[in-house]
Amino acid sequence: MIDTSRPGFGDAVLAATEKHGADIIIDSVGGPMLADNIGALAIRGRLVSVGRNAGNVGQCDLDQVALKRANIIGVTFRTRTPQESFLCSERFAAACLDAFRHGALKPVLDRSFPFDRIADAHNYMQSDAHVGKIVLTTA
Repeated sequence: MIDTSRPGFGDAVLAATEKHGADIIIDSVGGPMLADNIGALAIRGRLVSVGRNAGNVGQCDLDQVALKRANIIGVTFRTRTPQESFLCSERFAAACLDAFRHGALKPVLDRSFPFDRIADAHNYMQSDAHVGKIVLTTA
């Protein structure tokens, strides 16, 4: 496991992959992660930006993007029609639900909070101490 909260984690990715780098990085953090994510990519690697929880703006070395022939892909549901959103959900279900059923894919759950402690859950999320999802329960 590589701790991406440490500066220069891209070097750890390169070391763990015998200098190959990551073929795909799915980034939900954004901003400050951009430069290290690009550094950690393999040649012809793909960086998929699915969230910008730490910021919408990040700096990168465009020479690295070019030298790696990297693809940077932005994803959001904000600009999708309801039909497009539905089709994405259908494709995900068709491609992944069996893997969840058979245990090949497992959601990572960090901690749950009763709904009446939503403020505590939010504070915990902002502390960045979690690994996985934070769940609110209603019963």
